[in-house]
Amino acid sequence: MRGEDAEALKRARLATAPGERVLWAARVSRSRMPGFAVLKPAVALIAYVVAGAYPVVSDPEPFLSRWPFLAAIMIPVVALAGWLALALHDERRRTEGFYAVTERRVLILAADGAVRHDVSLDQADAFRRVGRTIHLGGEDAVLEQGRTDPDGGLARFDALPRLERLVDPEGVLALIMRTAGRAADQSLIG
Repeated sequence: MRGEDAEALKRARLATAPGERVLWAARVSRSRMPGFAVLKPAVALIAYVVAGAYPVVSDPEPFLSRWPFLAAIMIPVVALAGWLALALHDERRRTEGFYAVTERRVLILAADGAVRHDVSLDQADAFRRVGRTIHLGGEDAVLEQGRTDPDGGLARFDALPRLERLVDPEGVLALIMRTAGRAADQSLIG
């Protein structure tokens, strides 16, 4: 299957349970477009700076003579920049790591090999492919819980486990479904 990686296979084998076989592993691809968690603070920072900078740029003299006022205006800029830096750090951490499919589950591993998400193949009926991404379920619960969120639950969707920017998403999903089907057949026999 295209997209496999020797380092990913090694990390996946270290993360599996004894007797569990790794069927596929790949490195997480980097995204060119940031997620919603990064866009929120970026847009807020840009909007605040543009709205707050206009009066200062158009007539800087009154603002420069009142430095406490200028310092107070800068507090939200620093806070929003910090929020953006944390979001960028989280996004970078999320896009470094490995994906793996075993006989029993789908794993999303951090760069150091720690298991970030572990989704059983028993839930494979809820897996959905959208473009080059395989969503590993949970959308219905997040949709219901997110109705009361100010952003409509978009941040919750960003946190759901998914395999993103896959080279061969159809092949990976087919492997997952075949393996889930065999596991279900084995449970009926046993």
